[in-house]
Amino acid sequence: MKNIRILSILLTICLLLAMVACTKDEPDTNTTEPQSSEKATTTAAPDDDDEPDNGTTSGTTDNGGDDTPAGPKYTWATQGGVGTADDPLIINQTNFVEFYNFYLKGGFDAFIDPDEHFKLGSDIVVNQGNAADWATTNPAIVFTAPMNSLVGTFDGDGHTISGLCIKTQHQTGENSGCGLFFTINKGATLKNLRIENSYLNAKGPTDGFWNAGTFASRMEGGVIENCYSSAILDSTGIAFSGNAYFGGIVGRINKEDCKVTNCVFAGEVNASSVRAGGIIGGISTTFYSWVEVKNCLNLGKVTGYNAGGIIGYDESHGASVSKVINSINLSKDIVRQQNSQAGNDIIGTYSCYYATIPIDTYVITDVRPGPTTANGGIVFIGDTNLNPQMNDPETYNTAYTLRKMTLSEFLALGGTANAPAGWNFKAGCVPCPIAGLEISIAPYLTAWGITLS
Repeated sequence: MKNIRILSILLTICLLLAMVACTKDEPDTNTTEPQSSEKATTTAAPDDDDEPDNGTTSGTTDNGGDDTPAGPKYTWATQGGVGTADDPLIINQTNFVEFYNFYLKGGFDAFIDPDEHFKLGSDIVVNQGNAADWATTNPAIVFTAPMNSLVGTFDGDGHTISGLCIKTQHQTGENSGCGLFFTINKGATLKNLRIENSYLNAKGPTDGFWNAGTFASRMEGGVIENCYSSAILDSTGIAFSGNAYFGGIVGRINKEDCKVTNCVFAGEVNASSVRAGGIIGGISTTFYSWVEVKNCLNLGKVTGYNAGGIIGYDESHGASVSKVINSINLSKDIVRQQNSQAGNDIIGTYSCYYATIPIDTYVITDVRPGPTTANGGIVFIGDTNLNPQMNDPETYNTAYTLRKMTLSEFLALGGTANAPAGWNFKAGCVPCPIAGLEISIAPYLTAWGITLS
């Protein structure tokens, strides 16, 4: 019996030990275990910016989580910028030729965004050498057309393009042109750009419309401001064309709402067979439209069938109200081939009843001394007497004003209340409407035969 009790006690102890062991292996039902990641059911919020960027912005692309920089907006746009006013597309020595060829008229892309901004980031040298030699010998890079029509904003930022060579061949029936841009369109702005040591040549038959200007062959609205050119524009070797216009800044203005302001031309317009002007080759506007040429200076040689220091030929139609304001021609060499006479200081000739009005515009009598008849010399307008209605304030809201004085008298205006507004007078320099542009007066005094007291 005693042995049986001992055995029973041992069995009871073993049973209790087994029960304790099983209890330790069971999970603690009072503790919540974290949910397994495999059981997660939350969906990530969708990307609100699901518009395709088409490579048109800088930054990064998702690309499956790989933050790879986006490509440039255009193939040539390798120098930075996205095309906004605050971050314009940058053009410099590295990408200028590709930029030009991308927009080459007749074979490449057009400027299509009126809100797009371009800016020079440096001076640009397209070709080395002397532009005067390129009439007979081509440099390394020759463009055969201007760029397409500008619709946005191009800011030279005070930089210079030099060594530019553009040679265009006008075909019968074409509306062609030669210049940095084909046209400056309505709403577009070209500003703060200088073009030096450059050669532009346009040739073609006598029919059709073809024009040439350093910055644009034509303007159809828009603004050109604070621009300087010492380029050579050449049409030598072609027959007369009544529809061709060459200008130091722009060839022809043929639509309304155009402004050419604070521009200087100091090159050559060699266009004996076409209409030619130091700033604008010709104005041909329609009813109730206007053009404003303000604070412009011509120092360049101008030879044309009709020639003027500021405007070559004015054929404003109807009741157009176009004005030349606060401008001056200081070139002695204005040559009119039509009748082998000297061209005129301001407007070469006009053909319509309503002509462009000069307002506060200067004629320097000892730079180009000559006859005071209707043709040549100091007279500011061409073949006929000035239309009497130009003095009628009810018609034009203002009468024309022409200021005749000697060079010494003009230079003495500097620092006075009578100085032309916006012009910079500095000792030893030609008075200039572009801030920061200094042009030595010494070689011009020699050419004019003037000794200042």
